[in-house]
Amino acid sequence: MGSGPVTTHLVRPEWNVDLAFGHIGEKILADLLHLDHSKVEVKYQRLRTQIPRLFVEVEQKPADSENYKPSGLTISTADVWCFIFESSSDVNHPPVVIVATWQLREIVERRSRNDLVAGGSNGNNPTRGYLISVQEILNDNWNIHA
Repeated sequence: MGSGPVTTHLVRPEWNVDLAFGHIGEKILADLLHLDHSKVEVKYQRLRTQIPRLFVEVEQKPADSENYKPSGLTISTADVWCFIFESSSDVNHPPVVIVATWQLREIVERRSRNDLVAGGSNGNNPTRGYLISVQEILNDNWNIHA
């Protein structure tokens, strides 16, 4: 028997930690709304500023690629996106924003590629996306555009 190619598995600790953190958010939402989480994209986010802004990923750069590829909202099959903010005041009832996927896509489509920002992880699978304010989602819901 000949030996086949040797494969290695890259450990992406940042990705694994983020995945586990995201699963916490999925469970919170499923418990709150009794939803089938397969139709909901849940983002459990840490609040880093006074004005809550949502990071909406649209592309990633896989470790084995030189180019960014569509990801996140760009390829999502979810009906709605839910953003849950980590809360130090009430861990069982954190602030939640739920938005239809089509609406989030419309908001992102109005953005310039110059508005893209790097995601939070500097691991070997970096992401880029847009920062969307909660106010922008509310304004969009009532067709209020600046």
